[in-house]
Amino acid sequence: MITKIFKSEIFKNISILVSGTVLAQLIPVISQVFLRRMYSPEEFGAYSILCSLIGISVVFFTLKYDLGIINPKSHVKALNIFALIFFIATCFLIISISSILYFKNTIIDLLNFPEKFTFWLYLLPFIIYLMAIYKALEYWFIRMKKFKIISFNKLARRGAESFIQLILGVLNVPVGLISGNFLGNLFNLFIGLVNIKKSSVNIRLITRERIISVMKDYREYPLYSFIPSLLNTMALLLPILFVNKLFGIENTAQLDLTRTVLAVPSIFLAIAVSQVYLQKFSEIIHQNKSLKIHFFNIFIYLFMISFAILITIYSFGEEIFTLIFGDKWTLAGNFSEILIFKYAIVFLVSPLSCLLIALKRIKIISIWQILYFLSILQLYYFNTSSTKDFLNLYVKIDVLAYLAYFILIVFSLIRYEKKLT
Repeated sequence: MITKIFKSEIFKNISILVSGTVLAQLIPVISQVFLRRMYSPEEFGAYSILCSLIGISVVFFTLKYDLGIINPKSHVKALNIFALIFFIATCFLIISISSILYFKNTIIDLLNFPEKFTFWLYLLPFIIYLMAIYKALEYWFIRMKKFKIISFNKLARRGAESFIQLILGVLNVPVGLISGNFLGNLFNLFIGLVNIKKSSVNIRLITRERIISVMKDYREYPLYSFIPSLLNTMALLLPILFVNKLFGIENTAQLDLTRTVLAVPSIFLAIAVSQVYLQKFSEIIHQNKSLKIHFFNIFIYLFMISFAILITIYSFGEEIFTLIFGDKWTLAGNFSEILIFKYAIVFLVSPLSCLLIALKRIKIISIWQILYFLSILQLYYFNTSSTKDFLNLYVKIDVLAYLAYFILIVFSLIRYEKKLT
């Protein structure tokens, strides 16, 4: 069974995406060894707050129509969904720029954001816009099974971002972190557009009538997936904002390093795997074939990786962080030994949830995401005396939530298999 998994075409596709993702995430993790000595904890704390806002806001700029690019049998429909996302993102770009110009002081007070980094806020709308457009491009590449392009783009983006941040850090430029992020995303989108041009996409197939048509045909994504997905993204990123509000910018910087080393790579690996399986599951469902063998294979694959990561970090997290990043980041290592349980189960369950998207069980995803957000929101109101107490409670909520999510996914699979018999 294990041999068949490793020899399968889908494993090869996963390997391409995962290898690219691993390398792409190793770049910023390795660069942290140097960046943490170039930029102050306050700068990293402010940067992590902005990264959380970026992650939350990208959902607005696509309204989750990007998920619909993979599903249509017709390339024409998929292309017009992409055009629709471009229009939506442009509208939100204008709205977000106006909001920052008029409500800058309110935003600073609400986030407890350091005033000396106020200029960074003006780059936010443009970074979000670049990420949203590329996200739509990425789903197009998944549709076309261009997994090597996706992997290369991940490497190019992270390489450019880290290189710029390092250079600006050496030059002692105060906007180095956020500037690197912006230019890295700009380079990423440029590479993506070049690859689209090479694939001879006929933009004449994009018409106003077709855009309106797909907007109506795929309205279930913004109607049933947008708000829950937004809440889910907020649930993933709000803890950074909560820690900053409750325990200060220094603890936020420590948590940001833990998240960079653990959370970001594990989440992106999960996304890479789920992207391959979303395409595969959709293909199998269109053929009315069984999914259970493929589901079992991916479960075994993910379990082996997540278990290995969990044991390593839980046993040696503090030592690894202290050795690599220095004594002043030991607390981040302590945080990693707590949070590894969260990211291990996220890595295991999140890719499997693509089955619900392929089955168009959007309502199930939506209900879970709403309940998950409400659970995380309670963290702010619990009386926790330290950041460690806060994170322990956070992990308990996450583990229970994702176990429930896994059960919902399995029940949906069983329901689909029964319809085939």
